[in-house]
Amino acid sequence: MKISMDSAMLQTSLVASAVLMLLTLPSVVHADIISSRPNCDGCHCLGAETCPILPIVDPDAVATYKALTHTNPVNIRCDPFLSASCVETLEQGEACVVEMIPPSESGESCPSGYSYSLKTVSSIEEALAAGEYITHTGPCGACSSLQDLAVMIDYPNLPMQGNFCFWSSQGLTNLNAAVQCYENLGFTNNCANVLARYQNRLNTRGCGAQCAAFALAGDDGGSSCTDSTGCRNCAVQNGIFQRYQLVSGRTFVNSGYPSALASQCSDIAPLDVVSQSDLCSLSIEVTPTGAPVPEPVDTPTAAPVAETPTAAPVPEVT
Repeated sequence: MKISMDSAMLQTSLVASAVLMLLTLPSVVHADIISSRPNCDGCHCLGAETCPILPIVDPDAVATYKALTHTNPVNIRCDPFLSASCVETLEQGEACVVEMIPPSESGESCPSGYSYSLKTVSSIEEALAAGEYITHTGPCGACSSLQDLAVMIDYPNLPMQGNFCFWSSQGLTNLNAAVQCYENLGFTNNCANVLARYQNRLNTRGCGAQCAAFALAGDDGGSSCTDSTGCRNCAVQNGIFQRYQLVSGRTFVNSGYPSALASQCSDIAPLDVVSQSDLCSLSIEVTPTGAPVPEPVDTPTAAPVAETPTAAPVPEVT
């Protein structure tokens, strides 16, 4: 009888703790990605004698990211942490670049009517030489869209948001509700699916308690210089984090931004590699969709006509 009563008291305590946690979680915690960075002996990352320069968030660039239409997303068909066939074939490469697509009718100003596609390129060096807009290092994935980057910039405290989505989906028993929770923050459906199923995988593989503890540490689920709760270690040991990086494509670190859990400085994509300027402020040479391509015209003069050198479009997202 005593064992039964103790068990009942324990269950009641756990339920009470869960309810208290839910009540103390804000529905949306908006924070600045720079001010909410880790502070590890005066630096946002680890292992560097001189701390790297922090990126500057351009509000115009973020607004453009949200306004442009992504034409070739990586679609998630089912749970990518259970089957490789759930996600379209992921490419191999060193960088994900943006290619701008102009409106079908002239007269519209960027970003109105503009869209873009993402492309994985094999060489960062070649992409830089061609003047391409690198949105993050590594191949493109389900979270590589510019919209997802904008949300990551707006809400860098994803561990705290993850806790809210956990409880609002009845402990992930309703995965559709968890996906909707992430979509309500602004993530694309494909990225929201990855985030919800990543969280579910952490929970089913025994990492849930550590990761929930990390999310609630600090200010608003803030930042940390060490994996004190063992969340990252558990995710890595179970291969979950590696799979997440492959499927999502974009992370804070490979987009050039500090993450909630401090990374090695050498792992953060350098600011001279990733592009963070407003796409609409760049000189993007594109031919409007559907416009006829002029035929070359022979000139009557004998002097050779210098050809206009072609340049890779300077396009562009976390």
